[in-house]
Amino acid sequence: MKIYLNGEKFEGSENLTLADLVARQAPSDRRVAVLHNGQVITADRLDSVHLAPDDRVELVTLAPGG
Repeated sequence: MKIYLNGEKFEGSENLTLADLVARQAPSDRRVAVLHNGQVITADRLDSVHLAPDDRVELVTLAPGG
């Protein structure tokens, strides 16, 4: 299944959840903000959001510094 991850095409498996995607793509030592089709998704909802073809997901990590 094709989705867009941070603006790039990404091939994911069927029945992929946001929790699965974050676990595979985000650094484990950082907190990640997740946007799904333009909506912020809280951490407690990541398991319940199943991705569909052409969905758009943005994973954003914060970095200290200036």
